[in-house]
Amino acid sequence: MSSANLALKIKEHEDRLSRIERIVEANALAIEKLHQEMLAFKEGMGEFKDWCKGQIREMNKQWGNLANKKITLIFVSLYIDEKFVDLLTEAGIYAMAYREWEYMDILNFDELSRLEDPRS
Repeated sequence: MSSANLALKIKEHEDRLSRIERIVEANALAIEKLHQEMLAFKEGMGEFKDWCKGQIREMNKQWGNLANKKITLIFVSLYIDEKFVDLLTEAGIYAMAYREWEYMDILNFDELSRLEDPRS
């Protein structure tokens, strides 16, 4: 192999390595950004739950007959990620989405039922 060909091969490998390093760096930045967004979302979940409770209080003022009724919060979407279901469960909110694209289901029903049922 001539020195020109060898130099060309080395250059190609250096270019590939450089592209891989840029991809790894971009992925690391994306993962860090996603982590920050998830932390912010988790912090905001408490505010969302408080807002929902405030809305329920307002409804109770307008329609007094709801005062003795239990209101169940359900977040509904076509798809809900498992980690998001965990956050909703922590907040006491049911998560409803397609289960394996066949039918809608409450994804965290068993977990929340156990929390609400004193016999569990």
